[in-house]
Amino acid sequence: MIANRVKQRAQAVLAHYLDGPPTMATVRRRVLEMNANEAAILTLVLMVVQTLSWSLWGGLTLLLPSWRQYVDTNIMLQMGMVYFISYVLIGLYIKGIWRQRHQNNSFQTSSLAQLFYATLMIYAAYCSGLYALTVGVVLMGICVVGLLFFTGRSVLRTIAYSFFLIASLTYCTLQEILPYAPLYRNEYVIGIDVGYTRFYTFSQLYIALPVLVVLVLSLSMVFYEWQARTQEITDLSRLDNLTGLLNRRAIFEQLQQLLALNASFSILLLDLDHFKSINDLHGHLVGDKALKQVALVLQQSLRQVDSLARIGGEEFMILLPNVDVQNARMIAERCRLALATTHILNDEGESIFLTGSFGVVTSDPAVSRLDIDQIYHLADQALYQAKQSGRNRIAVALSG
Repeated sequence: MIANRVKQRAQAVLAHYLDGPPTMATVRRRVLEMNANEAAILTLVLMVVQTLSWSLWGGLTLLLPSWRQYVDTNIMLQMGMVYFISYVLIGLYIKGIWRQRHQNNSFQTSSLAQLFYATLMIYAAYCSGLYALTVGVVLMGICVVGLLFFTGRSVLRTIAYSFFLIASLTYCTLQEILPYAPLYRNEYVIGIDVGYTRFYTFSQLYIALPVLVVLVLSLSMVFYEWQARTQEITDLSRLDNLTGLLNRRAIFEQLQQLLALNASFSILLLDLDHFKSINDLHGHLVGDKALKQVALVLQQSLRQVDSLARIGGEEFMILLPNVDVQNARMIAERCRLALATTHILNDEGESIFLTGSFGVVTSDPAVSRLDIDQIYHLADQALYQAKQSGRNRIAVALSG
C-alpha cells in the first residue's frame, strides 16, 4: 500500500514537472532541455550519488581486514569527512537555487556547480592516483557529460580550471611536496603483491563505474533524442500538419516509385464541394474541422496498402496500388458515399453536410506509359468533369 502511494506520488510529481504523463521520451527530452539552474542541480545530485558509491567502497574496505591493510585509514577517514561536508554544502546550495530552477539566467550558478564538482572529483583522483588510467577515463567522462548539459564556454572554463589543478598537483607530486596516491600504502607494489594487485584493480574499476554509467546513459539519451528529432523532421517534411495525412511531396514520391517499378495503379483526385462557402459562412476553424473529418472518413474507407494525402487546400489524392479502373471506380464510389453521409457541427450546433467530386485515372504500363505530370493532368481533367456535371460525382479519365 505504502509503495503504491509513493509510486503514485512520484508519477504525479513527474507529470507536473514534465507537463504531461511521464514517458521515456518526455523524460529524455526534459533532461536534455534543462536550463542552467536545473543542470546545476542535476550535476550536484550526480556528484552525491558518485561519492556515495565511493563511500560505500570505503566503508567496505575499512570493514574487511584483508582490504584495510592496503589503504591509509587516516586518508580514508579524511575523504569521508570531505564528502560529508560537501553533502551539507550541496544541500544548502540546492535549497537556495531550487526555487529559481525554472529561470535560465544563472550562468554563475551552473559555473559554480561545475567548479565544485571538478574540485571534488580531482581531490578524489589525487587521493587514488592522478596518473591512473581509470582517473583519465573518469575525467574524460565528466567533460563529455558536461558538454551535454552546459554551454560550451562554461565547460571550457571548468576544463581549464581542472587542468590547472591537475598540473599543480602533478608538479607538487614530482617535487615530493605531496605524496602520490596517498590513499594506498606505498609498501605494496602492483604486479608483485598479488593481493594488492587484485584489490587495486577492483578499486579502480569500481571508482570508474558510476561515471561510466552516467556517461553511457547520457550518450544514449542524446542518441535516441537525435533519432527522434530526425524522425520528427522527416515527418514534418512529409506530413500535412492539419490532417496528419501525407503531403503533396510524399504522395508524389510514392507515385514516382510505382512508375519506376512499372507497376499498375490508380489514383483518385478528390475536391470537396463548396468548401469556400464553409470557410466564408462558418469560419476557418470549422473549415479545418471539416478537413480533419474528411481525412478520417477517407482513411476508414481505404485499404492499409492505399495512400491518402492532402495535396492542396481542400484537395486530396488517393493512391491505389495494383487496382484497375473498375475497382478504382468502386473504391471512389465507396468514398463518395461515406463522405456524403458525413456531417460536422458548426459553433451553433448546426449540421454541415459534406460532399466531394472525384476524378479517377489508372496507369497500366502494359497499355501506355505516362509520367507523373500526364497522370495528374488526366486526373485533374476528370475531376473538373465531375464538378461540371453537378458535383458529388465520379468521372473517369482514359489513360490508354
